[in-house]
Amino acid sequence: MQKLFKIVSNISISKLSSALLAVGALMIFYFGFVNADREAKMFAAQGVNEHQAQPGETLHYQLTIINEGNVDLTNVYVAENFSPYVDYVLGSTTATKAGSTIQVVDDWVNTGVNIGTLIPTSQANLNFDAKIKADASIGGTIETTSQIKSDQTPDWIQRAVQTIIV
Repeated sequence: MQKLFKIVSNISISKLSSALLAVGALMIFYFGFVNADREAKMFAAQGVNEHQAQPGETLHYQLTIINEGNVDLTNVYVAENFSPYVDYVLGSTTATKAGSTIQVVDDWVNTGVNIGTLIPTSQANLNFDAKIKADASIGGTIETTSQIKSDQTPDWIQRAVQTIIV
C-alpha cells in the first residue's frame, strides 16, 4: 500500500488532469460520433420538359438524386422503364455527380447505370431524351419511370412522369 501511495503521490496534478481529459475526450468521440444515429436517406425527383406533345417530338427528362442522410450511399443504381410510345435518343444521356461528369453508355437503358457513391448532401443528375414514335396514338399517355436504389437503401424508389400525346 505504501508503494502504491508513493506512485500516486509522484504523479503531478497536471499530468493526472491531462490523462483524465484525454480519457474524457475519447469517450465523447466514441459515444458522440461513432455511435451517433446513422441514417441512410435518399431523395429522388424526375421531370420532363413537356406534359403534352405530338408524335415526332423529343422529350427531355431529368432525374435528380440527393443524399439527404448522414451516411454515404454506395452503388447508387438507376434503372429506367420507357413507355412503348417513345424511343430512347442514342447519345443523349449526360450525368453529373457533385459537379463532376459521369460517363454513361447508351446500353444503360437496358442494363441500368451505377452512378457510384453519393456522400451526405451531394446530388447526382441524369439527363436523357426520348423521341415520341410517329405512330403513337393521339390521346395516349407516355409514362417514363425511373427506379433508384443503393446498398444502404435497397428498396427501389420509383419516380414517374407523364406526357399526353396530342
